[in-house]
Amino acid sequence: MDIAVKEAAQRLGVSESRIRQLLVAGDLHGRRMGRAWLIDSDDVARLQGQQRRPGRPVGPSVRGQLLIS
Repeated sequence: MDIAVKEAAQRLGVSESRIRQLLVAGDLHGRRMGRAWLIDSDDVARLQGQQRRPGRPVGPSVRGQLLIS
């Protein structure tokens, strides 16, 4: 079953913009219908099952500073 970007964003707890980024990158599967995206709900469920840490990943320079402190 296909769902809209808004519903996928709500299910994953991210913004609609982030959902579009995932679609363009190929990390989330969907198809375009005119200007709208239809997203495979099974693929959204797959992403829901993955453990994801909120926020940006820590870069190597910051990681080194955290170890020193």
